[in-house]
Amino acid sequence: ENIRVLIELQELILRKNEELISTLFRSWFIDFDPMKTKVEGKSANEMDEETTALFPNYFEDSELGPIPAGWKIRTIGEIAKISRGLSYKGAGLCEIDDGIPMMNMGSIAMGGGLKITGLKYYNLKFKQKFIATKDDILVVNTSVTKDGKLIGSAAIPELSTECLFTHHLYKVTPNIQ
Repeated sequence: ENIRVLIELQELILRKNEELISTLFRSWFIDFDPMKTKVEGKSANEMDEETTALFPNYFEDSELGPIPAGWKIRTIGEIAKISRGLSYKGAGLCEIDDGIPMMNMGSIAMGGGLKITGLKYYNLKFKQKFIATKDDILVVNTSVTKDGKLIGSAAIPELSTECLFTHHLYKVTPNIQ
C-alpha cells in the first residue's frame, strides 16, 4: 500500500512538472512573452537580467508570422531523429526484477507525461536502437480508444535507468549541435 501511495505521489509530481514545463514552453517559444516584454521596454519579473539578455530585441517576419530575430523555421527532421520502437514478443514480458523497463502507450498519460504504473518489463533480446533515455521524447503513435485522444501524447522517460520503448511509440532524439 505504501508503494502504491509513493507511485501515485510520483505521478502527481510528474504531472505538475509537465504542466509547468508546458506553460513555460508555450510562454517562451509559442507566445514569445519574454520577447514581447523586452520589446515593449518592460522588465520581466520572473526573469533575471542575464536570462532576459538571451532574447533578441526585435521580431522578424517569416512565413509563419513574426518570430524572434535570428530564429529559423525548420522541419522536425532537420533538428531531430525519429524512430519507431520495438515490436515485442509477449513471451518476453516479465516481472519488474526480471527485465528492463519498457515504455508503451500505457505508460504515457493522456495529454502527456510519464505514467509509471503503465510500465512493462521485458527480458528477451533487443537491438540497441530500441533504447530510450531521458534525452529522448517518446510520443504515442497508436491509440486503442475510438476517439484516438492518446495519439500525440508525449513523455520524457525520466527513469533511473534507460528503457525500451514499444512500436506504439516514436522516439524523438534531438540532434545535438
